[in-house]
Formats: sequence, structure tokens, C-alpha cells
Amino acid sequence: MVAQRIKISPATMLVLVVLAAAIYVSLVSVNGEKYPDPKNNYYSQLLEKEDALYADYKSSGASSKNRDLALTLWQNSKFEKAATKLGELAQASRTKRTSIYDHTFEEDLLNLGAIYNDMGAFSRSEQVYSELLAYDKHYLSAQDPKIGRDFNNIGLCYFMAAESESDPVQRKNVLNGALYNYQKAVPFLSRTPESRAQLAFNLQNQYLALSELGEDDRALVIEQTSASILSQLQDQSADKKKGSSDGSLKNIGS
Repeated sequence: MVAQRIKISPATMLVLVVLAAAIYVSLVSVNGEKYPDPKNNYYSQLLEKEDALYADYKSSGASSKNRDLALTLWQNSKFEKAATKLGELAQASRTKRTSIYDHTFEEDLLNLGAIYNDMGAFSRSEQVYSELLAYDKHYLSAQDPKIGRDFNNIGLCYFMAAESESDPVQRKNVLNGALYNYQKAVPFLSRTPESRAQLAFNLQNQYLALSELGEDDRALVIEQTSASILSQLQDQSADKKKGSSDGSLKNIGS
């Protein structure tokens, strides 16, 4: 059989965009709010007080505002300053490491890695996500889906680096690095129903890497598996909406 170049269907791509947006917004938050609104006076004032906050970032009272400011700088495309601030906050967390998992440190590293990706600094982003992977392996259970998330993020760094690589041989090597990390993520994303959306997203990442490598037959199988998972998630979501609107009570675990 002659392999044909395949494309993601419009319906599947729409779902992926929605999923990507949901995951992105869930990772980038400010005190429980959505991504900083540049029209909000609070964030405008943070930008105006940037120098003073920078000088006082180590104090506990300034840490929260510095974190807010870093995300505001990021939204305003001041990537270097945003990365510097988040890097300093992350370093402060490293020096105060305890036996309890630090979700603020986790969020800082996730955002810092994403900023480096926006800067095109993929090797720096890969280092950040690798640090988070080691941190999660140390503090979390051996099967935690966050470990899969970390492998997937590292794979994304490789994939984006490959897209800017002009040498064909090196580009292939980097793409294989992306595929390797994507595949490492799968077992961690296959264990719980809650991680199935992330698994579908991961499989689409594999599909893109395989397509770029010219392995269209393997890519087709991966794309079909991802589409099947997404379809199931859509059906489950529709069933939940229908169930919540019919006024009936459901037994937990039924």
C-alpha cells in the first residue's frame, strides 16, 4: 500500500484547539483569575511599579505581585523581563524546599518554560521542564499524570526546535527526540479517565512528529486513536449535560 499524506480533519482540529486553549488557560493563572487583562488597573499599576517590585522580589509580600507582574510582562511580550522574574521566584522556592509538594513552584516552572518557548529558547525551556520532571518524580507517585505532562512538554520543546532546524539530518534527530518523549508520556496519561484529554492531545503531537518524519502509516494509526478518544470525550460530555438537565439523580459510581 502506498502511504498517502494525511491531514487532521477540521472537526478534530477544532476540538484540539479548544483542548489546547483549556490546558493553556489552566496553567497560566493569576490568583485564580484568567490571564492578566491589560485593561485592568491592577496590572497597569504593576507595570508602572516594575523597578520597585524587582528590587524587593525576595520579600514575601512582594512575591505574589512579582508573579502577577511576570505574567503581565509576558502578555505584553516583554519575555526576557518576565523570564527573569519567574526565574528569581523559582530560585527562591528552591532555597526553601520542604517535604511538601510546592504547587507555586510547579506553576512558576510551567510558565517559565512556556515563556522560553515563546522566545524561541527551546533548549532553556527543555531544561526547565526537565527540572520539573525530576521534581515531580521525587515528590509524586510513580504513576502520576503530571509526569506524563512533563514528558509531553519536553517533547514539544524538541518538536518546536526541529521546526527551526535547517539541517535535514539534525532535524530528523530532533524530531525523533520529540517522538521519544511523547511516547514516554503515554503510560502516565493512560491510567485515569481525567487524563484522557491530555492523552488525546499527546497522540496528536505524535501524529505531527510522525508526519514530519514521513512515517504516514504510523501517523494515521495514531491520528485515528486520538480521534476515537476525542469522540468518546465529546459523547461523555454530551451525556453529562443531558443528565444534568433531565432533573434525575445519579448514583455515584454507577
